[in-house]
Amino acid sequence: MTTKLTLSLDDKIISKAKKIAARKKTSISKLVSNYFEKLPEKESKKDPSVLIGILKPKNKSSDVEAAIKNARWEYLKKKHGL
Repeated sequence: MTTKLTLSLDDKIISKAKKIAARKKTSISKLVSNYFEKLPEKESKKDPSVLIGILKPKNKSSDVEAAIKNARWEYLKKKHGL
């Protein structure tokens, strides 16, 4: 048995979904259905993906950010021969 479901989504997301569905020669309903079928019934406490965004670095100083920017700059200079 199938039941109709109404979703409210941003126009850009709908447009993207339509393009993906067309490319895969399927419907948006089937894309959504396939997505939900792959979701686990119950979240596992051992699944590390549930921790994403929870952990924050202890040292978020500007020194660390400056070192990262400097390392990136040095890499790009070397890569592009500057």
